[in-house]
Amino acid sequence: MRHRSFAKSKLLQKELISNVSHELRTPVSILKAQLENLADGIDKPSSALFEQMVNTVDEMSDLIEFFLGLSRLQVNKQKLNLSSFSLGDYLEECVDKLTNLSNAKGLQFIIDINPENMEIVADKNRFRQIVINLVTNAIEHSNTSEKVIIQGFQNKKNNVIRFIDFGVGIPKKDSKRLFERFEQGNITTGGGTGLGLAIAQWVAQMHKGDIELLDSDKGSIFELTFPKNLS
Repeated sequence: MRHRSFAKSKLLQKELISNVSHELRTPVSILKAQLENLADGIDKPSSALFEQMVNTVDEMSDLIEFFLGLSRLQVNKQKLNLSSFSLGDYLEECVDKLTNLSNAKGLQFIIDINPENMEIVADKNRFRQIVINLVTNAIEHSNTSEKVIIQGFQNKKNNVIRFIDFGVGIPKKDSKRLFERFEQGNITTGGGTGLGLAIAQWVAQMHKGDIELLDSDKGSIFELTFPKNLS
């Protein structure tokens, strides 16, 4: 019995390292690019730039604390810090953080929100993990000079956000394994095709929602659905 407990502890440690490493990759890349631009003289020092860099460091610190909570087996005790905010502005902010990645491929981002002033209630820090992971996935699977579309709308009960790319797509044989890493908020040993997608799905479940891969003639369409009322 003691051996099983030790084995489970070691497994959770491996999961934690994998999760933190994956989630920190994007903010570290962003911060590195900002520092390189300063060092090369491409960007000039400014209070706005330094504020962006501090915000990036804060995001990394928040992610570390979040996953430390998971390592203590507090998965089902994680609480959301809910607030109401503009979806369009929020998506613009998230996409701007990935400019260095998207510019390398010459991608065009189209954010289509209906209505334009649509607001959602969510945990802004946790929700960022969904957006960043799904947008990064779209960038990685898109070909040069293509576009990525993010659509947001509401039905009677739910908020719906679609992340659409026109890249190589995902084989049907892999589509069922995309979200295996986490299942209903419990850490598992599943090995889905992408850790980022699995983390995005788990955070969506924290918001009582779900991410689904829709049928598409070209590329991929990931649809995030979660309730308008999370109280």
